[in-house]
Amino acid sequence: MTTRSHSNEVIHLRQDISTLLDLLGSLDLSRPHTAAAGFDAVIDRIQRPFRISGSLPSFYSSLQDFGAAIQASPGSCTVETSGLDRRGGGNMPNFVRALTRLGVQAACVGPMGDKALCPEFQDISCQAYSVGDPGECLALEFPDGKLMLSCPGESAELSWPLLVQRIGASTLRTLFGGAELAAFLNWAEIRNATALWEDVFQACILPANPDQSKYLLIDITDCSAHPADELLQLAQTLRRFSTYRALVMSFNEKEASLFSGVLGISGPDQPEFCRGLERALGAAMVVIHGKRQCWFSQKRGPQGSVPAFWMERPLVSTGCGDTFNGGLAFGLLHGLSLPQACLFANATAACYISSGLAPTVEDITAFLRLSQ
Repeated sequence: MTTRSHSNEVIHLRQDISTLLDLLGSLDLSRPHTAAAGFDAVIDRIQRPFRISGSLPSFYSSLQDFGAAIQASPGSCTVETSGLDRRGGGNMPNFVRALTRLGVQAACVGPMGDKALCPEFQDISCQAYSVGDPGECLALEFPDGKLMLSCPGESAELSWPLLVQRIGASTLRTLFGGAELAAFLNWAEIRNATALWEDVFQACILPANPDQSKYLLIDITDCSAHPADELLQLAQTLRRFSTYRALVMSFNEKEASLFSGVLGISGPDQPEFCRGLERALGAAMVVIHGKRQCWFSQKRGPQGSVPAFWMERPLVSTGCGDTFNGGLAFGLLHGLSLPQACLFANATAACYISSGLAPTVEDITAFLRLSQ
C-alpha cells in the first residue's frame, strides 16, 4: 500500500477545497429543502473548570488532567468554573440551528418549554413544536474534550402517544413523512427511544412509498451506558428503516467503536469500521467524525476519509458534532457527493468551534478560502 507524503496531502486537500468552493458557488440556494428532527432538548450550561495555583487560576489542560485531580482529592472536593455560555441545547436544537443558518427549511419536535418555548430556545428560527419542559446539562469543557453531566428531564419520557396528544398525528406525518431529510437524534438519553423511533417510523414514514431519494439521519450519541441487547434491538430497527429511506448513520469515534463491538464488527482502521457498519445496518452511508479526520463509507460508493480542520484550543466544543451533522445534511440535500459533504461538514464544525455560533454558507465559504 502506498502512502502520500504530507506535502501531497496538503496539495490534495487544497484541490478538494477548490472543487468544493466551485460547487458551492454553483448551488441554487434559493431552492427550499426540508428537514424534520427530534426529539431531545436540554438547557446547556457550558463551563470551563480551573484550579488555583498560587494566586493565579489555571485551566485544566485536558479531561484526563481534570480526572487525575478529582481522583487525588480525598472525600469531597470543590471545583471552580468559569462560565462560557447558557443556551438551549441538545442534539436536536443544535442540529436545526445549523440547518436553518444554512438555509434549510427545518422543523423540530422536542421538550423546549411546557406552555411556550423557553427563552433559551427562542433563537431557533424554524417550526418548533414543544412537548414539555427541557432537561439540563452541565457541560465541562477541556481542550481535548468535555464532560457532560446531564439530567435529560422530559426528553427521557417521550412517547408516541405524548407526541400525538401535544402535536397531533397528522402534523407529525406531514413533518416526518414529507421532509426530504428526517433526523432521529440522541437515542442514548431517551428512555424507550427504540420504541419511540419505531412508532414515528410506523406512523409517519411507513405509510409513504419507499423513497431512497429521501434521507433518514441517525445519531445515537454516547451509548456506553446501554447493555448490548438494547443496541442489538436498535440495530434490527435501523435495518427496517433502511428499506424505506436512505439511512445515514453519523458517529463519533467512541460511538462507532462501541456499536461496532456489539455487532461483532472488527477491522484494522476506521474506514473498515464504516464499511462494516454500513453492511450490518443496510445503511446508505456511514460517517465517523473525529478531531483530525472524518471517515466515510457509502453503499455501492466510495470509502475513505477527509481531513478535519484541527484547532488546538476551540472556543466551544459542546454542539460541535450536531453542527457537523447539520453541515452533512446540507451537503446531501444539495447533491454533494459524500466526500464533499463530509468536507463541508468538517468546515461547518470548524467555523462553529472557533466562534460558538452556527455558520452561514457565506461564513463557511470564507473559511474554506482561507484554508486553501
